[in-house]
Formats: sequence, structure tokens, C-alpha cells
Amino acid sequence: MGRVEQKDFANNNGNKLEDVLQSDEEIIIELAPQKADFILESFLKGLPIVVIWVLIDIFIFSQFARMGTSVDKKAMLCISFILVFHLFPLWLYLYRLFKRIAVLGKIKYYFTNKRIIVKSGIIGTDYKFFTYPEVLTADVKRGLLDKIFRVGDIYITASNKSVVIEDIKNPYQYSNAIFEAIRLNNADAFYKLKDKNNKNF
Repeated sequence: MGRVEQKDFANNNGNKLEDVLQSDEEIIIELAPQKADFILESFLKGLPIVVIWVLIDIFIFSQFARMGTSVDKKAMLCISFILVFHLFPLWLYLYRLFKRIAVLGKIKYYFTNKRIIVKSGIIGTDYKFFTYPEVLTADVKRGLLDKIFRVGDIYITASNKSVVIEDIKNPYQYSNAIFEAIRLNNADAFYKLKDKNNKNF
């Protein structure tokens, strides 16, 4: 396998992970977001505002509908178009939700002996790379749903880029392993983590 140049968010048009791995690079751990929390978070985010917005529009439209023939047909058509555009928050909410569902099966997180690789994309395939020495922070954040599903997010930042490893189990273990890899300048921590939790991989 030939060595490839490291390139952030390089669209590989569906190429396999092996195409972006370096010749001496080995995948130690492969993770993916936990489906239930990943989708439910998107479903609940912004839902109260969207519901209230839609109810207001339904109320307005129903008031015009009650007027019946007293409202000119052209005026009614114009009002309908306005309401459709006024429902923009609903369309945006649905777009984000369906986009989240579409991308779910394509998000993967890889910890190799050299770096962290995040795979994503809907049509093409995008990769983002972080070598261990360049990582500045790997902070864990857990919301209410994360605690319910026993998952968490790791916010990874480098000097000029960042990424979120979302909805994974044992986030603190992986965050600690990242910092240990930075300190040792190697991936021994991930080998130990894999051996310790072998049944999970």
C-alpha cells in the first residue's frame, strides 16, 4: 500500500480507508456514534421552537380559512405561499434531522498508531486527520441524553482545526488515552485500552 499525503477533509469519492492510511499505519480501535443518542439529540434540538412556530402558523391559516368566500382566492393563495415561506424553521429542522440520519452510517472514528482519523460525508467521503502531537485539547462533554445513554462527546482541537467525536461509550477513557498518546508520543495507551476492553471491539 503506497503512502499518501495527509490532507484534511479530502474528498475521496467513496475510496476505502485503506487508500488514506500510510504504509506503516495500523488501526487500533474503530468506533461509531451510538445511534439512539445521535438521532434523538437532533430530534429534540430546536423541537419546542418548531412546534410553537407551526402551531402559530396553523392558527393564522385557520383564521383565514374561516373567512371562506369573504377572502379573495388570489389573496388566499398569496397567504398560503407566505405561510409556506414562514414555515422556514420547520423545513430547516427537517433538513437537519434527515441529514443527520443520512450521515449516521458513514461516520467512523479511527485511532491508529499514528493519528486520529474521522471519516464522514453523505455523498462523497471526507477524512480529517489529527496526529497525536498536534492535539491541544480533548475535552469530554456530556449532556442529559448522553448520561441517559451512557455516552459522551470528545471535543478535539489542534492549532488550526477541530472536530467532535460524538456519542461514544467510555469517552473519558478515550480522552485520557489521547493525552497519554500525546505525552508518550506513541499510541501505546490505545493498545492497552483495546486489550483492557477487548470484548467491546
